[in-house]
Amino acid sequence: SKSLQFDGSSSWLQGNATLMDSMDRVTNGDGNAWSISMWVKPHSNTAVQTLFVYGAGDDYNGGTVTLKKVNANNLTLLYGTVYNNIITFATAFNANTWSHILVTFDGGTTGDVGADLSDYYSRFKVYVDGSLASVINANSNVGYIDDISGEDVSDNILRFGRASNVHNNYFDGLMNSMAIWSSDEGANISDIYNGGTLHNLSDLTNAPDHYYEIESSTTTVTDIEGSATLTGYNFASSDLVTDTP
Repeated sequence: SKSLQFDGSSSWLQGNATLMDSMDRVTNGDGNAWSISMWVKPHSNTAVQTLFVYGAGDDYNGGTVTLKKVNANNLTLLYGTVYNNIITFATAFNANTWSHILVTFDGGTTGDVGADLSDYYSRFKVYVDGSLASVINANSNVGYIDDISGEDVSDNILRFGRASNVHNNYFDGLMNSMAIWSSDEGANISDIYNGGTLHNLSDLTNAPDHYYEIESSTTTVTDIEGSATLTGYNFASSDLVTDTP
């Protein structure tokens, strides 16, 4: 019944990355798949804005999974570092309209061989409002081959609404019902999307590993299925709004 309003300049949610290992990759092609879903209602701000980031705090030297809104209506997934990455673009948003996003990774090999780029790209899928989206793929230095982890307590990030301290790129809009799985949930998109109606994801046959609903607090958002509770920064009580999908 509630959503959280991000102000685009100073507010974000942050958790202890060491408590959320569902998106870790220990070695290249280790089979550790993941999925992340959320409902988002961006405002008309066309700046680059971060929806979610997990991994190294210094993304010049360590790997991350980063979801960003770019331009007016595009979603970008960056997998890797600033210099070595796979990038997937999808048209996902209309300003001031709720959209459901599910991004999946099948756990397979990504790497640094130019001839295998199409295989690397195929590891990632983007679903918008319950349907597989058409994507445009790109890369830097033919992809990313190293680990992704939040286990370095001196340098890790688990955030919604803000990138690392270097980039910031705050989100300007509303967010609701965020979930993370340690599995590729593409085959279950119809159950997750539920025809565009909010529902309790804990009731799914394959419930998320980490699940966040915005209901009663802007300072603490409980992890319903796991232990990686989020702390809210620079939200006002008025940012807990009744505008929902």
